[in-house]
Amino acid sequence: MPFASDQVAASCTKCRSRKVKCSGVHPCEACSRRGDICVFKYKLKTGLKKGSGRVLERRVAELESQLSHYTSRSTLTDAQTSSIVQLYFESIHTQHPFLLVSSPPSAVTLHAIVASTLTLIKHDKSAPSLVDADCSIDDIIDERTRSVLQLAHGALDMDTIQALTLLSWCGLRDAHSPSKWLYLMTLSQSVNVVFNDSESPFMQRTPLNVNTKSESSIRLYWSAFIIDRLAAFTSGWSPGITRFNIPLPSPDSDDNEFRHIVELFLVNDSMHTLYSAPVDLTSLVGVQAWRDAHATLAVEIDGVVGSQRECAHSHAKPNTPTVVLLQEATQLRHHSLVAYPPHTTAAFTSDDVCRVRCTDAARSIAHTASDVCGLVTASNTYDAHLKGVTSSPLVIWSVWIAARNHLLASAHNAHPNHALPIDYFQLAQSLRVLEPSSRLANVYANMLDKITTSDQTTSILATARTSFTVLKDASDAGYNNTLTSDLDVLFQDIFSTFV
Repeated sequence: MPFASDQVAASCTKCRSRKVKCSGVHPCEACSRRGDICVFKYKLKTGLKKGSGRVLERRVAELESQLSHYTSRSTLTDAQTSSIVQLYFESIHTQHPFLLVSSPPSAVTLHAIVASTLTLIKHDKSAPSLVDADCSIDDIIDERTRSVLQLAHGALDMDTIQALTLLSWCGLRDAHSPSKWLYLMTLSQSVNVVFNDSESPFMQRTPLNVNTKSESSIRLYWSAFIIDRLAAFTSGWSPGITRFNIPLPSPDSDDNEFRHIVELFLVNDSMHTLYSAPVDLTSLVGVQAWRDAHATLAVEIDGVVGSQRECAHSHAKPNTPTVVLLQEATQLRHHSLVAYPPHTTAAFTSDDVCRVRCTDAARSIAHTASDVCGLVTASNTYDAHLKGVTSSPLVIWSVWIAARNHLLASAHNAHPNHALPIDYFQLAQSLRVLEPSSRLANVYANMLDKITTSDQTTSILATARTSFTVLKDASDAGYNNTLTSDLDVLFQDIFSTFV
């Protein structure tokens, strides 16, 4: 008896196992001849098992719900985005004024504004609530940061540089370790290409469609330059952005803060270059040439600081705390290596005049920082402009430079009972006040605690040494009788353990 082909298999089980042709009837001819029981198996239906479709539908619904929840946690309304942009211009923009308030930012720049502004306020309990309660600020920051990197990939334009500058500033403020400076490395490459003859790096040498001569572009270059140099001063790494012949920002009749900061960073850059060249301290000629260069740069620094103070006086408007702190920090960086040399020889000894100048500058920083922190602790409302000042790496770095000076002076003093002055602890306390706005302040404050702790098993100052070799042993063979680089490099090892 034949079967319908759509119900059972075409061959019986016996013929299939013997691998012979089956007649397809029941019983088949082969099984009849051999006297075997002939069995035809029913075909298995193709497709899903009964009920599988409903299971898959439920699973898809669950995944869509989860995706919707994640999207809602990282989505901002237009009103929320506008509030974030407004807060950016009231705080971060005051430190790097390269965007125009009247012009809406591009998509890539807007992503960077949102990410950098939310990073500024996410740990600040006094900050205004700019996102919904069920939204995750970290998710928004991560999403906007990824968007910047995606849009910036392979792009060479001012919008990309603006976005990378904001993210680099944010990374510096949060003390990201150099291994995580992806934004800064990408920024350095982009700036070096865009501001160098405005030509593409590709073989076609196609001119880039950018205007590097506008005031906003000039401010953007110097903003990137400041971030790059401050990263180098902080970590001891080499600068990444080339110092091109870009004009200084135009003077502002109301506020010259940014131009003053650029001027101070230019002399700091020259200082970094001077100190990065090793000097043989046993050579009278070499030491004298270095001292001559140091004296020449000191005159230049005094001229820059003097003209800035005169400008403030003529406008009857005092310099901002950021400028004042940076002026004194510049003096400290320049004179501390001579005031408290890591190595002394017959040709190279400590300078009393430089020690006095360092003491005065450190005291001025302590008082200015204390005044700024007093405004923070006394304020009952959120002050966006003040938050921009207190979160600035320029302010925090200046406070650290002053505290470091006291450490060098203490280590340089031969008296074993020489104690750190009250100004030192005032500076350390200022960093604690500033740390809610910046992880960099927290890193420096932790460093100072580690250095001066009374626990003899963990204190860096626990072992009695001479000069400032409390931080780097001067007996290393590679450093004997050689003035090597500036103090930022010598503090690099300690800084790297805290970031």
